[in-house]
Amino acid sequence: MASTASSRPLLKLREGVTSAKLSRYMIFANLWLGSFLAAADSTVVTTISTQLMSDFANASLLSWLGASYFIANAWAQPLCGQLTDVYSRRTGLMLSVMVFIAGNGMSGLASSSPMLVAGRFTAGIGGGSFIVITTMVANDLVSPRARGLYQGCTNLIYAMGHSSGGILSALITRDFSWRWSFFSLVGLSIVTASFLGFVMPKNVTDSGEENETLDKTVDYKGALFFSVATSLLLFGVNDVAFSIPSPWARFAIILVAACGTASIFIRHSIRTTSRPVLPIRLLRERSILAGCLINFCACCCFTVSEFFLPIIGQLQSKNPNNVIVSSVILIPLSAGAALGSMVTGVILLYYNYPRSISIWSFGMVFVSSIFQGVLVYPAISNFLGRPEIGMIISTLFCGIGFGSLMTSSLVAVVLSLDDQRDSARVTSLLFTFRSFGSALGLTLASLVCQAMLRLLIGGSSLMDEQTLHRVLESPLAIFDLPLVARQLVLDAYLKSIAILLFSCAGVSLLGILVAAALLPKLN
Repeated sequence: MASTASSRPLLKLREGVTSAKLSRYMIFANLWLGSFLAAADSTVVTTISTQLMSDFANASLLSWLGASYFIANAWAQPLCGQLTDVYSRRTGLMLSVMVFIAGNGMSGLASSSPMLVAGRFTAGIGGGSFIVITTMVANDLVSPRARGLYQGCTNLIYAMGHSSGGILSALITRDFSWRWSFFSLVGLSIVTASFLGFVMPKNVTDSGEENETLDKTVDYKGALFFSVATSLLLFGVNDVAFSIPSPWARFAIILVAACGTASIFIRHSIRTTSRPVLPIRLLRERSILAGCLINFCACCCFTVSEFFLPIIGQLQSKNPNNVIVSSVILIPLSAGAALGSMVTGVILLYYNYPRSISIWSFGMVFVSSIFQGVLVYPAISNFLGRPEIGMIISTLFCGIGFGSLMTSSLVAVVLSLDDQRDSARVTSLLFTFRSFGSALGLTLASLVCQAMLRLLIGGSSLMDEQTLHRVLESPLAIFDLPLVARQLVLDAYLKSIAILLFSCAGVSLLGILVAAALLPKLN
């Protein structure tokens, strides 16, 4: 149902600025600069993941780096709505930038795998918080109908950073060291913090009221339950994926503990009288439930593509140190996401078709994932001679579908709200589903990939147990193998990633069913 809330801006602009429009442009310019850096940070490890796994001799590092970053997003984003309602958007933005700087500093100085993972986790808290608060500020400043256009612009900037992060990281790693990929973000983030401190209003909340009139009860207990449940689940899956033999009994215990904690969290969120950290009760609204599930499914597919497609490029390259090759595939993925988001924002500004757009967008992801899986499969890939053009086109359309889904689902959810003052908490809910979808998707994909590799090359007579373990720990180790063994391992990697892409097609098909069944036909 359409919103009945007033369309007046909810965020008070800085006093003393003669032009409110100029002030708004200055705010968005700085927010988009920060979004660019946060997006670049989210892909900074995708193109150098094989280098990191080789340097630290740790095959599980890929999963932990990605999962720790996304689970940190999921930890922080639910609290952003409540905390910035009470202590202002400006305070939240400044704090998130400081945490972002600290996390990248830790990553650059990391001397061990745990320290690097801790740094990525810290950076994920800061970067994820900044992204979601940026969306809240857009919700505060513009009317519900225009939010699709502003979200499209935000996603365009985000996609530019998303595609640039992997490429710049690859260039810096080639000429200097992977550590400088993180240090460079520290310096630029300091500049962003300086500008934000100048242009952002100091004493605003999403309702424009004074802080003392707000309900200041922040649901720390709910945040704790949610954090424990998600951490247990992801730790258990990673433990099974990278332990030999797989500790299924231990995983069962961890899974029971995770489900129990999740049950406590859901019960707490539904029965609490104050504002819960995640407004689970709002999931009774079909549009909100659909938007959350759409974001979850879309981010599962997108994260698998952005982490595993670069590995294909580097493994197929004749030069194992050429990380530039692995970053090229991210360009059509991110460019497509920017294009899809921007075009969808313009369409929704004039035509209210979020349901139809979501269905067609998931259909695009479905077809693209099938096409990618077919092209990656060794028999097809060897026959066509590494079909780069086909991969670029299919990856571009996959990105277009993803970008369109992010904008259409957000607009569908915002337009379904009776009270626009709930937009901050609902935005946190949406971003939490995004982050959890990314974290769980990457973790499960790593589990499937490792299982397939053990199945395909575990019984081979071409390598001993020590060599097999080294290949599983570091993908770049295949370049040290004899030609026949190298081709065997390369084919195993390609088959494993092809299966992941076919799985993404299945997830996107589930997204089509969700959009068709739950999203209403808005007028």
